[in-house]
Amino acid sequence: MTLNVMKHRAGHALLTFSAFASLSLTACGPSFEAASNLTGGGNGASGGGGISDPNSEFQQMKVDGTVSGGSYGENEVIGIDKTTKELIVRFPVLATPIMAGDLDVMVPDIPGAHFVMEPTPDGGQTLALRIPLDKVLKGIEFLPPSKLPNGDPLPGVPDGELPSAAVQLTRTSTKATIYLSPSYVGVYVNSSFDPYIALTLPIRNEARTKTWGYFSTIPEKKGIASGGFFISIKLPDDIARIIDDIL
Repeated sequence: MTLNVMKHRAGHALLTFSAFASLSLTACGPSFEAASNLTGGGNGASGGGGISDPNSEFQQMKVDGTVSGGSYGENEVIGIDKTTKELIVRFPVLATPIMAGDLDVMVPDIPGAHFVMEPTPDGGQTLALRIPLDKVLKGIEFLPPSKLPNGDPLPGVPDGELPSAAVQLTRTSTKATIYLSPSYVGVYVNSSFDPYIALTLPIRNEARTKTWGYFSTIPEKKGIASGGFFISIKLPDDIARIIDDIL
């Protein structure tokens, strides 16, 4: 990537983030809402006192969300692949030529978890992390907890840190850190440009009635760490129960 292209992207990012600054959704330490406000619907087979069908509940379950704010809300950020039984966390940025094509990077410390490039409805590509649902429910408590690479607390996470595993995504300096404890998932990816402004925006369903997590921009800390982007997801108890019943 040439220097001029990098400058252009940095300038574009600055303009985009400046527009966001007028929103009330800033990085003011949001926390996850109560599980009753996070669920993907209440139309499972267990309603009305009947005998529940785990597979039917799982197929009816809806976990989808886009970033609520600015141009990032165009493509889905989270979802569940019901065939492979994986949670999918997609980044609405960072699809660069370096990552294009058949990127498929395994996460050694989380068996079955891997980063891939996936197509978007608008014809582009996005970086996505796929994690087996059983790993999402169990977490990786055997690994030490950590904060963001720059030392800051994890945005949108109550304790500000979670057990983590790092992985190199490309031959260049692109790295990712996955944070995982039961029902909590965090993913940080560093960027080739500085986001400049710290923002934390909610990830909501299409009707904007449910919040699944948060998308945060992390400015560069000179001499300490480059800037990047962080996504945090919390599966509510009823969704976790439906998933657990079919695993």
